[in-house]
Amino acid sequence: DWSSDVCSSDLGPSVGGKGGDGLGSSITGTLIYYAGGGGARSDAGYGVGGLGGGGNAAAYASQAGANGTFATGGGGGGGYGGSTQYGIGNGGSGVVILRYNYSAAQTTWIFSNTQLWLAPEGLTTVDYLIVAGGGGGGWNGGGGAGGYLAEIGRAHV
Repeated sequence: DWSSDVCSSDLGPSVGGKGGDGLGSSITGTLIYYAGGGGARSDAGYGVGGLGGGGNAAAYASQAGANGTFATGGGGGGGYGGSTQYGIGNGGSGVVILRYNYSAAQTTWIFSNTQLWLAPEGLTTVDYLIVAGGGGGGWNGGGGAGGYLAEIGRAHV
C-alpha cells in the first residue's frame, strides 16, 4: 500500500493553477474568447487567468487578485489567503451580442448593460452570443467563469 509510505508533506508546496480557457466566437467578425476562469493562488505561487478574460491570481502576498476582463465573463483571480489576506479579483461582466442581416447589410449589436432591442419588421433569424458574468476569486482559489450560450444561424425571431 503506497499511501502508507507517502504523505502530503513529502510532496512539497503546489503552485496555484491556471484558470481554464474559455470558448472563442467570431460573431463580431473578430475571434474573441469569452468565459475564461480566474487563476488560483497558493502559498507557493500563482496561476494566470484563462484565455477569455480570466484574471491572474495575486503574484505576491501583498497584492490582490486581478479582476476578470469587462464584458467577457472571465473569472476573478485568487487573492493571497495567508496570515494577511488581501483582496480577490471580481468577475468580469457578461455580454450579449446579436448579429443579423437586414436590408442587405449585416448588423451587430453589443449589449454590455441593460438595453431594449426590438427586431426590425421582417427579420426572421438572429445569431446570438450570451455570456454571464464571471465569479469572483477566492482566498487561495480562482474564480469561475460565466456561462456561455451561442446560437448561430438557427435562432428564429
